[in-house]
Amino acid sequence: MATITLSPIADYSVGLNYQYPEDSGSHYAKILSADDASSYVANKWASGWKYDIFKLPVFALGTINSVSIYIRGFCGTSDCSFQPGFFNLKTQAYAWGTGRNSTSYTTYSDTWTTNPFTGAAWTLTDLAQICLVVGAYNPNSSWTTTITQMYVVIDYTAYGASYETLIPNGAGAYTQIDSQEGSGSHYQLVDDDINYSDEDSTDVWTRSTSYLVDTYALSDISSSSILHIKAVIVHFRIRGTSGSSGASGKPALYTNSGLYYGTEQTGFLWDTILGNAGYLTCAHVWTTNPATGLEWTKAEIQALQAGIAIKAESGNRTVRVTAVSVTVCYTVDQAPATPSAPSGNAVGAPTVSYSFSTSTTDPESDTVTYTFDWGDGNQSTIGPYASGASASASHGWSTLGTYTVKVMATDALGATSGWSSTATIVIAAPGSYARVVGLW
Repeated sequence: MATITLSPIADYSVGLNYQYPEDSGSHYAKILSADDASSYVANKWASGWKYDIFKLPVFALGTINSVSIYIRGFCGTSDCSFQPGFFNLKTQAYAWGTGRNSTSYTTYSDTWTTNPFTGAAWTLTDLAQICLVVGAYNPNSSWTTTITQMYVVIDYTAYGASYETLIPNGAGAYTQIDSQEGSGSHYQLVDDDINYSDEDSTDVWTRSTSYLVDTYALSDISSSSILHIKAVIVHFRIRGTSGSSGASGKPALYTNSGLYYGTEQTGFLWDTILGNAGYLTCAHVWTTNPATGLEWTKAEIQALQAGIAIKAESGNRTVRVTAVSVTVCYTVDQAPATPSAPSGNAVGAPTVSYSFSTSTTDPESDTVTYTFDWGDGNQSTIGPYASGASASASHGWSTLGTYTVKVMATDALGATSGWSSTATIVIAAPGSYARVVGLW
């Protein structure tokens, strides 16, 4: 298991009546560090509850074990209170943690092992559709309740140790969506960062009551050492016009000459806080290629197209998509361990071949080849050998002298170890040094 910390990236709704420093900056920027009185947001001298809501970045790295909110604040009196929670953008509902009333700056946490809005296990879409919320309460206008830091910690089981995010960079096999906001090709209108999309400035949209599909070519994955591709995650950012089910959307993949869909998302509500039909981010995870049922290959990822299928509830409704992105989670090939120092003769005669042996192990049990450097400008590569198996190579030296021999290992995917420690061999003429050591 692993953890990741998500800090707020933007204000969603500002209700707290004071921030320090007293500038026109965003509230979220005042709660990014535990600097106590140096920067904070507060309910200052106002009775009752006041609230701030903050946007969180998208998380897409694994299955979710728990989600915790950490909050640091203080109350002017023990009759005041501050309370963390989540705001669900889709249902416009709140889920609250524990209220606190410490009269000195103190950090607290609340943990949810399941989604508090559903009681079921967390999903990536769940996380993409919640904001962080804080409430601050004063019993009367004589007091101040202050929050100086808030963040979320996700405990998760990683799909893979590494990941890359791919964005649309070309037209795909399907370009059915019939309308757009902004100029350019469809893929250029949805290539925003999913966390910082430009919303209605550029998007693709339709009023069709039947599904229309766009797919987009994607930027290439850059890693040259991918071992296993564990997950492909499509995020898309969507909104309807109004009503409880004004828009439907589902992610689409075009792979191996076939079109495949993820889970349909419906029921997008009117945003009661912002007063519009707000955008929501949705996600779907494919741990195998839907065309084959097998683990993804790098070649399939490089040829992959991703996009969306959307439809409106009725002809007088509009459904819009402003961003699409793909996160690929994978494990990387690890290099073999540095081989043991070559073992062989310490002295020898010119032009006679001498054998040196070594071994190593590979973390993924890949086969390995060995490259011996003989110290005279020559190298020999042998193998492949099974991980852990002993390997031997022979070499002869034509010139008298002292030579150092070293070896490195390369696995089946090209990952290379460091050079081993060296062994030394002295090449001497018969009757001189060799006689002294008793060889002849």
